[in-house]
Amino acid sequence: MTEEHLLEKVLFKLVKKHIAGTKMSSALDKAKELNGKGMPVSLTFLSDAPESRSKAKYITSTYLELIRQVARLHLRASVQVPLEQVGSGVAREVALANLNDIINSGNRYGVFLWLEANQDNLDVATETCTGKGCGIAMDLGTAQGYVAAQKTLKALKIRCEKPGDEQKHRTEVDAIERIAKKTSSLVLTHVHDGVMRHFMKNGNKYRKSLIFEYQLGYSNRRMARLGKRGARLSVYVPFGKDWVSYATTTVPEGYMRFLAGSLLNEQPEKKGI
Repeated sequence: MTEEHLLEKVLFKLVKKHIAGTKMSSALDKAKELNGKGMPVSLTFLSDAPESRSKAKYITSTYLELIRQVARLHLRASVQVPLEQVGSGVAREVALANLNDIINSGNRYGVFLWLEANQDNLDVATETCTGKGCGIAMDLGTAQGYVAAQKTLKALKIRCEKPGDEQKHRTEVDAIERIAKKTSSLVLTHVHDGVMRHFMKNGNKYRKSLIFEYQLGYSNRRMARLGKRGARLSVYVPFGKDWVSYATTTVPEGYMRFLAGSLLNEQPEKKGI
């Protein structure tokens, strides 16, 4: 086994509880299970950014089928679509055409969509997300500039930053509070405990507008306790074969240390020269 395959094997052992398998059916089953526990979900397809129109179209067709299945099963689920997956890196018109198909399908079936954008394609998300059936997802840095430039805000989903020092944490909380004041619907995703504690303790005025979205695999007990305290929660449920990039950007630091140790322990013993 090559070192690359060994690394992938060990990494998958660590992250498999955070990914609802490689097939859409697994993600739908997980969504149904979480709905049964009173938890809404956000479903997304893990796929590397396409380099061709045909690959972007294939990914688009996957999202169209996902939307149909969510509606057919009457799931409490939104669908999150990274703009890079539908061709924003191929050509702007490719992304616009594919997104229009996805948004039309979402409207037809009554499934809420999150358009996941970054600095390079935020204008595409803004142009296409014009109705009530969609919102825009982005990182906190992008969100601050976006919010400052908007007179009216749509539903927003903001990815929290990884925990840092006390000053960085305070800056992050202040930025989120400023955004929360300007929108009636805000989802904080990949929430870390410092942000959650702050808003649970001091954020009663935002409680009705804030939803805290946790990664699949987060402690069910802790989520249950937060729910009892009045927090509005949801679960981020990714699926797909291209999971490596997602894993390496979302695995907690403690897992990464364990990964390094596991990799060293599982490597074949090298023979002396």
